[in-house]
Amino acid sequence: MGVAAASASVIADLTAETFAQGLYVLMGVLTSLSLLSASTTLSPYVGAMLGGALFLSAGSIGFALFQIGGSRWAAKVGERLFPAALVHARAFHETVGAIYRRHGRLAQSIFLQLAGWIASGLWLWVVLKAMDLGTGFWTAIAIQALVEGLRSATVFIPASVGIQEVGYAALAPVFGLTPEIGLAVSLLRRARDIVVAVPVLLIWQLIEAHRAAR
Repeated sequence: MGVAAASASVIADLTAETFAQGLYVLMGVLTSLSLLSASTTLSPYVGAMLGGALFLSAGSIGFALFQIGGSRWAAKVGERLFPAALVHARAFHETVGAIYRRHGRLAQSIFLQLAGWIASGLWLWVVLKAMDLGTGFWTAIAIQALVEGLRSATVFIPASVGIQEVGYAALAPVFGLTPEIGLAVSLLRRARDIVVAVPVLLIWQLIEAHRAAR
């Protein structure tokens, strides 16, 4: 795959993911709006949660429009300042435009991204069931969606260290759970990430080492 195609596909995928995440966070806020409004700790932030969810989805649409229009502008500027990069800029503009013109595929991508986010709520529901807690499916979706929104708002903190733990611990009492349960869930999620990520990274390094040896 060429550089232009790889760059355009990754950026378009990230845009679809952000749009789907905004829908997911909005789903979590709306399904738990009465509980959040009744919480003395979180009620002042309900408006910010709704605004943040809408910003994620609307911002991703604006970002997609910028990719189409901005790449055309970058090509014009590059033609004057960096003639050697003109071919790459035009290729990126044409590729990203072709991706967004395939509306059916783009809708499928957003749907699959949203399904992935909902699956994270399903994971939380299974974990709480395994802990013998009678938590409903939509409660798990709401908790997970709000935590994901918090992680996105603090994306500048590596791996959301501390933020994720505080999020689960603060949200748990709103939904009838103890802060200790929220902290336990956060630690289980950290363990899951390690169990999944470490083998994948090691396999990737082995593949790259094999390619380099050849």
